[in-house]
Amino acid sequence: VIATLQPVKDEIAIAFASNFYSAYYNLNTLNDSFEFAKGKMLLQYNSVPFSFVKSVRGVVKYEEGDKGGQNMYRLDVRDERQMTKTILFDVDIEPDNEVEFNYAPCEKLIIRMSQSIMDEDSVALGVRESIREKFNNFKRNPQSRSSLSDLSQLVLNMLPYPIGVHISRLVGLGWQRQDEEKRRSLLLQQITTYNTSIQLLSYTMLTCFWKALVINGDLGGCRRNEELDITEGQWKVLRDFMSTNELNNTNINFPVILITIREIFEKNNIQPFISNYQMLREVFEDKESFMEAHLFMQGLRSSIENGEIRKMNIKWLCYKAENILCKIFSQAGIITRYKLTTVKNIEFSKSRMKSPSYRIRNIKLDKSTGVLDDIESYDEYTDTHSVILVKGRDPKEFTQFISLSPFIIDENSLKDADLSKLYFYSHREDDAYVYRGAEDHNDWLRIKKENTYQSLFEKSEFEVAFINQRMSAIYEEMEAFNNLINQ
Repeated sequence: VIATLQPVKDEIAIAFASNFYSAYYNLNTLNDSFEFAKGKMLLQYNSVPFSFVKSVRGVVKYEEGDKGGQNMYRLDVRDERQMTKTILFDVDIEPDNEVEFNYAPCEKLIIRMSQSIMDEDSVALGVRESIREKFNNFKRNPQSRSSLSDLSQLVLNMLPYPIGVHISRLVGLGWQRQDEEKRRSLLLQQITTYNTSIQLLSYTMLTCFWKALVINGDLGGCRRNEELDITEGQWKVLRDFMSTNELNNTNINFPVILITIREIFEKNNIQPFISNYQMLREVFEDKESFMEAHLFMQGLRSSIENGEIRKMNIKWLCYKAENILCKIFSQAGIITRYKLTTVKNIEFSKSRMKSPSYRIRNIKLDKSTGVLDDIESYDEYTDTHSVILVKGRDPKEFTQFISLSPFIIDENSLKDADLSKLYFYSHREDDAYVYRGAEDHNDWLRIKKENTYQSLFEKSEFEVAFINQRMSAIYEEMEAFNNLINQ
């Protein structure tokens, strides 16, 4: 049962109902449909302090201030399992035209990204020419999966590792050779690729927002810039993101976060670190298209988990999912202007008559170089034990960077281990912030205020103390951001 605890205008009631049922019809769960409608309402009426609550058997835990909300929507269910249910009926979708008949997984996506990278001036000429050569080889022999694989190798090496590794799992899968189970796995991998990409972008923009929000960067005394024009509805989007306590973060409506931050930036004339974020302006401006794409991808995830996908045309669904990925990566060339990097440690070096230098142990997080750590001397320093985004492709330059930690962390950096193991922030759980593996979404990491790290390898008591200290610093950073948006 969905009810309101305050009088609601017809216009608002119609909008909420149409958004909710649109999501539910697209095979999203009851919970996700409610969250989708909630997100749309906060975007459409961001000056209205909406409140949304969910209850089991009518027992509601109100958040502070909820009772004063102008329009409180309440979802009541008999038991918690109902939250994960989808609508149950046969949805045998047929392809709209014959183009899907020749569908080859990842082919269209690789072609779209190749064309964008070849047109990007910041990419080295030699790299662009190599991609062009492989691209032409594939166009001459489009039936060759090896030609597509060769082209894919070059393209994926240019992308941040969390994205490249997931797209690489889509390449080389001939449709005809796969049974139904493997085709469902392909569809699930497309959804995972989409979610990873949207999360990486969302956390980058959240970091840009954080930087614009604070007056003093010191965690102990940072204050919020009260001159920023931010509506109550926009604050609620950010607070809801930080207050989620779900077992995973797949039902977070990341497009709502992205659209909200974009609107805050433009209203306050803020230029984010990603100065080329206009590459997604088409997606951002066309809110309905962006939201519907997200709705479709999340509905697929729900239907796979509930077994409903067996009733649908998987080939058509894979084709449509790839079209969504193509739109997101239509400007893949611009992505190559930024380098995802883990900074593990920094040593300061200064002698008489010489300028200071910094020996930075780091690892470049792309598919081609994300294998071994580098130790090199630089004229500039960065945040340490952090995942940073560097502007420019010159590996000797750290002059323009932004730290994505604590939203994205590298466990191996915190533990002073070799290689890299990335985690994305997922949710809050009791006394800990929970992170989900960027490569393996079934891998979890909990960060608490007081950590008790235990190593399977030989580490001294001194080393363990430092590891716990680094993990506690991540917790403190999350607390600082949480406190800022709740001031």
